[in-house]
Amino acid sequence: MPKTNFILPKVGDQKTLRRIAMQQALLRRAVEDWPQFDGDESVNGGDLVEWFAIFRADAKRLIS
Repeated sequence: MPKTNFILPKVGDQKTLRRIAMQQALLRRAVEDWPQFDGDESVNGGDLVEWFAIFRADAKRLIS
């Protein structure tokens, strides 16, 4: 099995489990909000930059 750098939560560590769930939701949002990247559809650069600014702010809150 390959070695990972993931931090595994202790049983009952609700704060860590909540943080993991929030990070997964953030990643899911990136995939679901931009299905254009799964195919040959065009992507509006302005919309992407605006979305990414919000996404980045949310990500910064999660990792701080």
